[in-house]
Amino acid sequence: MNLLDWGYGPFFHEALLGLSNPTLEPARVVTAAHELFRIAGPSGERPAELLGRLRYASEGPLDLPVPGDFVAVQPVDESLSLIHHVLPRRSLLSRRASGRATAAQPLAANVDRALLVTSLDTDFSIPRLQRYAALASVADVPFSILLTKADACPDVTPFLGAVAQAFPAAEILVVSAPEGRGLPEVRALVPPGRTVVLLGSSGVGKSTLLNAVAGRDLMDVRAVREDGTGRHATTRRELFRLPGLGLVLDVPGLREVGLTGASPELAAIEELAAHCRFRDCTHGVEPGCAVRRAVEENRLDAALVEHHERLKREAEWFQTRTSATAAVAEKLRYRRLMGGSRPPKKIRFA
Repeated sequence: MNLLDWGYGPFFHEALLGLSNPTLEPARVVTAAHELFRIAGPSGERPAELLGRLRYASEGPLDLPVPGDFVAVQPVDESLSLIHHVLPRRSLLSRRASGRATAAQPLAANVDRALLVTSLDTDFSIPRLQRYAALASVADVPFSILLTKADACPDVTPFLGAVAQAFPAAEILVVSAPEGRGLPEVRALVPPGRTVVLLGSSGVGKSTLLNAVAGRDLMDVRAVREDGTGRHATTRRELFRLPGLGLVLDVPGLREVGLTGASPELAAIEELAAHCRFRDCTHGVEPGCAVRRAVEENRLDAALVEHHERLKREAEWFQTRTSATAAVAEKLRYRRLMGGSRPPKKIRFA
């Protein structure tokens, strides 16, 4: 198996050589379920397990390998390999874990482009697309927007106008898998050796699109419910290598997209806000507001400002909660090391 077809290149090879262990070989994580993995490497696709406590090849978050990761493995026999290291990542898409959890949930690693998928029916939602876009932007991953199920939409013009207004610089493709509309353009986004990730909620046609682009059935397809909500055809994150093309990482439908950081668009608004008269300006009724002036002069969209203010508050909340959680974890770790005793109190000197 040629790993170049799986996106392997000099960046990852240099990291592997830096481990100075000739018994290790590179592989890419195809699927991950708890601590059981399936990898693609020189020996083909096979199951893999972690070797004791996982050691990272570079400084980074101590989370488990995710689909798209390149790892250094040692074959045990013809049916199993052991993962020794996770090689440095070129990109990592993460969202805040669902529910009340404050931990970041890694979704996909080493992707070159995100395809944000929404259908031209009841699922269509500009705010949801904005969240997908922010998720990609935080990871510094470029994105394109795919509007699927065009065959079921009598007039796509209003949808196209709304998306173009919200994302004036984005590439927008109208797609109909049954009709073949837009498929050549989608295939052009998946050149050999490159990796794209599909992001969208259940029922938008990600699996149908993947099958159509591949030219064969890679995924099961399920009909949407009567209320228009989707059914999960994709039950796990999985990396697919398409014949004659690159790689597509399919992610189960996302409806709750909690953000863990600020997007470049938000950073641009923050840079403009630095010129406001008041440091704590809310961009509402305060005099001398540079952001509101930009909106009034049509240099900035008011809806975009409101949306990114919400994202800013959410990102700040996540960072605050994460820091508080880390502090509590550090106290608990100290108590375990000291046999259950409390951390020493600060000593005040007169």
